[in-house]
Amino acid sequence: MAQTSLRPARILQYERYKTVIRTPLRGLQVDAGFTLVDDWANFMRYHDTHVRGREGYDENMLAYYGDKIDVSQCSSDLGRTDTKASSKDRVQNFPSLVNRCHNMLAQLFRIDPAVNVSHYRQIIDHWLESDVLPRANSIQARQGRERADYAYALSSNVAKIMAHFALYHPLYDYSDNEMADVIKMFEKFTATYNYYRPFQEKGPYFAELCNLSRPTVPKGTNDHCGSFNTRMAVGATLFGLEFDSQLVFDKGIQHTEIMLATFDQYKMYTSQIWRHDALSYADQIGPAIDQLDYALEKAFGIDFANMQTVHGVTPGEVYQHLWTVANNPALLKPYMNYKRRYDPNYYSNVPDYDGANMFSVISRIESSELEPTYIWQAFNERRYILTVPGLAREFQPELWRKWKPRMDATDFDFGQRITGFSPLILREATARY
Repeated sequence: MAQTSLRPARILQYERYKTVIRTPLRGLQVDAGFTLVDDWANFMRYHDTHVRGREGYDENMLAYYGDKIDVSQCSSDLGRTDTKASSKDRVQNFPSLVNRCHNMLAQLFRIDPAVNVSHYRQIIDHWLESDVLPRANSIQARQGRERADYAYALSSNVAKIMAHFALYHPLYDYSDNEMADVIKMFEKFTATYNYYRPFQEKGPYFAELCNLSRPTVPKGTNDHCGSFNTRMAVGATLFGLEFDSQLVFDKGIQHTEIMLATFDQYKMYTSQIWRHDALSYADQIGPAIDQLDYALEKAFGIDFANMQTVHGVTPGEVYQHLWTVANNPALLKPYMNYKRRYDPNYYSNVPDYDGANMFSVISRIESSELEPTYIWQAFNERRYILTVPGLAREFQPELWRKWKPRMDATDFDFGQRITGFSPLILREATARY
C-alpha cells in the first residue's frame, strides 16, 4: 500500500528517553511483500485439527466469567469502550471489563474461528461506522472521572484487535476497499491518539513516567512502561509489518524500545515484577517477547530474543531468569514496594498466602519453614512454558520437553493475556521455531 505522510503521535515516555533507549530496531523499513503466515491454508488446517471445537461453550473463560459478564454484549462494549452493557454486576471498571470480554471472545474464536470471527469484525465495523478511533481523543475527554480508565481500556483493546487482525484478517472477509479503510483507520489512530493526557490530569502518581535510564520499580503507576505499553508494542509492530504500514510499525517499535528498557541489569522486568505479590504479573512479558521474536526474525532475520538491550541483558535472559526468581523468591525483595500501596488492608483482601505480608512469606522460605514453591500461588510452571513456546524451547529445553507431550493448543490462551492471539498456536501451526 502507498505510504502515508503521517507520523506517530508522541509518546511522552518515549520522547523523554528516546536517546537512551535506542536499539537497532529503529529505522527498519517494512516490506510490502511480508506476511506473518506464508501458507494460510495449512495454518487453518492446524486450527481445524488441534483447536476448533476442543472447548465447549460452558467451560473455561466462558464459564468462569459467565455469572459476571454477558458475552453476547461484549462486542458492543469493545466497539464502544465506554459502555458496560455486558457487565452483570455493573461495578466493573472499563479495563477489567475489556480484558474479561477479550478472554471470552478468544475462547469463542477458538471454538469456531470461521463463525466467531464475527465478534471481532463487529468491533471493527463499529469503529469504521462511528469513526471511534480517529475521534478517540474527543470521546476520551468526555469520560469525566473515568478518562484514565477509558485510556487504559481503549489502548489495550485496540492493541489486541490490531494483533488479531494482523494474523487472522483473511477470516474477516473484507473487500479490498474495506481493507484499505481498516488500515487507514488504524493509521489515523496511531497518528492522533494521546492516551497520556488523562493520567496527567489524575495527579502526580499517575503522571509519573518510568525511569528508563536506570530502570527500577515505577514510582507511580506502571502504565507508561507496563502491560498496555507492551500490548501496543506487539499489536502495532505486527500490524505494521503485515499491512506494509511504516507509520504503525514505527509506533510499535517505539513501544518495543520502552519495553526493552524496563529490563534491568539483573534481568528483572521492573515494571511488573512487584505487582500483586510478585510473579503473578511478571510472566505477561513472555508472550510479547515470543511474538515479537517470531515476527522480527521472519521479517528481518533479527534474533530478538537474543538481542542485547541498553542495560546489557537480552529478552531471552529476562524470560529465563523468571524461573530462577520463582525458585529463589529472596531475589524479589529489592523490588517490593508494598509500603506505597493505597490500600492498607490489601493483604487481608487477597486470597493468596492466607493474607500474609510477602516479606514475611519470603522470611519463612529463607528459614526453611516453607518451600520456595509456596510462592507459586502467583506463578505457574505450565503457563510459564506453554504461553511462550519459542522462548521455552530455546531457553528452558528440559521444561519444554516435560510439557510438550501434555500440551493442548488452547492452554492458557486467555484473551492471549497481553498479545492478541496465542503464541503457542502460531508457533505450532507454522512449525517456525
